This record gives sequence, structure tokens and C-alpha cells, in this order.
Amino acid sequence: MLVKVFVFLWSCTILVHSTTLEQGLKNPSKYIHYELAPYNTWVHGAIALSIMYGTLTSFILFVHFVVYVSGSKR
Repeated sequence: MLVKVFVFLWSCTILVHSTTLEQGLKNPSKYIHYELAPYNTWVHGAIALSIMYGTLTSFILFVHFVVYVSGSKR
């Protein structure tokens, strides 16, 4: 059993390797896979708020619909 656990952990570590920041900056086309341009935080905030309030509104309407269909009253 212990050997199986060791082999599993060893096989997982073979697949993992790390890159330092210096190595990544020397060859950005190979290591940097995201856009380096700055983004507008207001746009991201507006998108996050609209998703949050949309989800909250949907949840409240769903609960209201379930209560309405079940005929529950306070």
C-alpha cells in the first residue's frame, strides 16, 4: 500500500515543473499566456456587479415562485 502511494505521488511530481519569473521574462512568447495590456477596473466591476445582482434577483424570484406555487403564507 505504501509503495502504491509513493509511486502515485512520484508520478504526479514528474508532470510538475516550475518556471521562475526571470525565465519567463526572457522568453515571454513561451511562458506568458495572458494579455499584458492593462484593463479597465470599472468595466470589470460593472460586469461583476451585474452578474451578482442578476444571480441574486434570479434566486429571490425562484424562491418567490416556489412559495407562490406551494400556496404557503406567513
